[in-house]
Amino acid sequence: MLRKDGVRLASLRYRRPYWMMHLQGADNWRIYTLQHEPEHQRTEMLYQAWLGGLDRPYMRPACTAFQPLWLQKKRHSLRLPELQNPETAMERFVLDWHEKFFSFRGTLRPTVDDLHTAFDLVERPLDLSYAILILGYCRNKNDIHFAKDTFLYFTEACLRVGRKDAASHALSIHEKLGFWHIDSDIRKYLEGKQTWYKMAADGKFLPLEENVELNASRTTAPSTQAPLDAGQSRETSQIPKGSPALSEEDELLALQRELEALEAEETAKSPGKK
Repeated sequence: MLRKDGVRLASLRYRRPYWMMHLQGADNWRIYTLQHEPEHQRTEMLYQAWLGGLDRPYMRPACTAFQPLWLQKKRHSLRLPELQNPETAMERFVLDWHEKFFSFRGTLRPTVDDLHTAFDLVERPLDLSYAILILGYCRNKNDIHFAKDTFLYFTEACLRVGRKDAASHALSIHEKLGFWHIDSDIRKYLEGKQTWYKMAADGKFLPLEENVELNASRTTAPSTQAPLDAGQSRETSQIPKGSPALSEEDELLALQRELEALEAEETAKSPGKK
């Protein structure tokens, strides 16, 4: 009496056609063995018409579980974007992002500078939603390693549209979002321990509307003698700030006196020359 092998019973090698032996990623493989039978041809044609991109009745070739490559590419090119009629720079950036990085079987990957550009373009709360969507693409789909100041760009985008709560929530889950560096001043500001998160180049604390008194106390008196500008003579620099400006005739006279003084010095150094 023959013994039935358990491995053979569990295998699909003798249950489906030979052309499906190396088929991957098709769980409902049984329906592909029926698509060319007469009672299933109409269903297949209706399905292809529903997918679109064709102007005549179409059936996939025999022994084909997936759509042909040329048909996939054509349907990808005919796909309409979900965002129609962009109004802001952020919406145009999102459309360019999809066209550039979601091309058909494309290999181009975004960089962290593209993410920073998205954060800089945030002007309204809806733009912040698009920027967070792009943040999800970079983190989950492309696995981009963020920069040291990425959370600073994100915080500034949130504060620009009045969503400090979004930055605070991102701080609580920053490891999950991919922010590997949080500045201590930003952390103290979002936690409510101080009123500023960054010092600007002019020495003022940001945000300005929350640090009016602090910035006013830091303003220093102007220096008594300002440095000379390019092309400014020493005589004109010694004129008091409140005095009226010199006229053109006075400037010409001052330049003429300087020229005469230089000529006198030249003649004194070389008395033999005429």
